[in-house]
Amino acid sequence: MKRCFLFFLAVFLAATAFADYRETYLRLLDAGKFTELEQHLAAWQRAENEDPEVYIAWFNYHINRKLKTGIAIDARIDTKKPHMIITDPKTGKAVGYLGDKVYYDYDDVRQAIRYLDTGIGFARNRLDMYFGKIHILGAIGEFDRQAEVVIQILELAVKNRHTWLWSQNKPVNDSRQFLLDNIQNYYDFWFERQTKLSMDAILAVSSRQIELLPDDMYAYNILSYYHTIQGHNSEAMNILLKAYSVRKDDYIIIGNIGMLYEELGDKVNARKFYTLMVESKDAELSDWAKGRIKRMQ
Repeated sequence: MKRCFLFFLAVFLAATAFADYRETYLRLLDAGKFTELEQHLAAWQRAENEDPEVYIAWFNYHINRKLKTGIAIDARIDTKKPHMIITDPKTGKAVGYLGDKVYYDYDDVRQAIRYLDTGIGFARNRLDMYFGKIHILGAIGEFDRQAEVVIQILELAVKNRHTWLWSQNKPVNDSRQFLLDNIQNYYDFWFERQTKLSMDAILAVSSRQIELLPDDMYAYNILSYYHTIQGHNSEAMNILLKAYSVRKDDYIIIGNIGMLYEELGDKVNARKFYTLMVESKDAELSDWAKGRIKRMQ
């Protein structure tokens, strides 16, 4: 009994020490006391060298200590915040934005990523750490490296069967859908940027996602849309038809096939796929398909 009590006491003390380290780190970070924070993190790392939370803390320290914000004209302004659109007077198309921009110290960002990579080495299934890395790579415009990390977690998802952990090693609920929802956000982010690097990221990630998770229809739609805006309608159609061969009951895929056939002037096949949608039990989808058929007539 005494030994059990001592074991419980040791676990309790370890948990208390972790809480103290983490709470002190959060307090110093929030207060912007980076000199004290650096000393605290060094002590925490000496005490718990293999704890991924230490390396997340180092990551946040390096990201935030020289962070600055200001007004800028840029193509990568966060358009979800107040901003002004700058247009080309000849074409009327948006060529940039005026608004708040975050300025990172690139040497600190590199160091932050190195710490995060070390932490990932101790916790391969910590999805929050991968997301942190993906976010900062996107923030500094390195969309190619960002795409590499997204592909990395897709490959890992197949191996670990979507067994993901979050902050403080808490399991992620409905982790498969949670991962896929966030990857959809990355596609939106890349499409908004409309640069060669961001479009290459869409192509690389969606192609690999289809290979790894062939039953997930979203990636087929993304890859098809990518080819459509590139003017590659035949490739777009091949992707959609491949998706249809996997899932014949996905009405988004069916509707996209019908619209692409209609755009290509193939009214026979367009009507064929719209008719499949008319048979849907979803009244809204059925009415939409009837409208498309009537429009063609």
